[in-house]
Amino acid sequence: MAVEPPVKTTYRGYEVYACGPWSLGPVVHETLNILEGFDDFGALGHNSPGALHLIAESLKLAFCDRHSRCRAWQAPAPYSEPRLVLQQDRLVMPFGTPGNDRQPQAMAQFLVNLIDFGLDVQQAVEAPRVATYSFPATGDPHPYDPGLLRVEESLPPAVRADLERLGHRVEVYNDDSFEGFGSICAILADRESSVLHGAADPTAGRLCSGLVID
Repeated sequence: MAVEPPVKTTYRGYEVYACGPWSLGPVVHETLNILEGFDDFGALGHNSPGALHLIAESLKLAFCDRHSRCRAWQAPAPYSEPRLVLQQDRLVMPFGTPGNDRQPQAMAQFLVNLIDFGLDVQQAVEAPRVATYSFPATGDPHPYDPGLLRVEESLPPAVRADLERLGHRVEVYNDDSFEGFGSICAILADRESSVLHGAADPTAGRLCSGLVID
């Protein structure tokens, strides 16, 4: 076992750190790098069809690029992976989720919820998510379901219909475990108020608690 340096990228003024290419860490980074090329991304509106379409297509490219660089038997292990966000070398937030190939998908959506759409940390955790299956899965036998985009039931029907029109095969998927859409937990450091804001995804039974010391 060795201690290795993390991989790092930047996204709209934040530094995002993850585990290396033996993991799914770089998928989040590449997804963010693609989305950062759309200057008007935030103007599309949170969980709008246009925003979710761009997120899904960016995830597809990132996952497919990962498989093109790894032989199947060398595919990254889908461990539960932590992430760390800094700004100007100051801690902003640790966060993470279990969920195999849904890990980077949930994490990317959580980050854009915070950074691009201005949700607070708990809102960003609880917002409905989507999950694409348009790439060979990490786990053996690497199933591949082109066009499939699973969505949480709470995503409005009108948005689902628009995603269908954009070319996705939308399937409402009810899974309250972390396997369905991840299960984000995070702690956001508010430097102005010196308060730590905890958030946890209640759909998978996650809880957040704090201790106040006078």
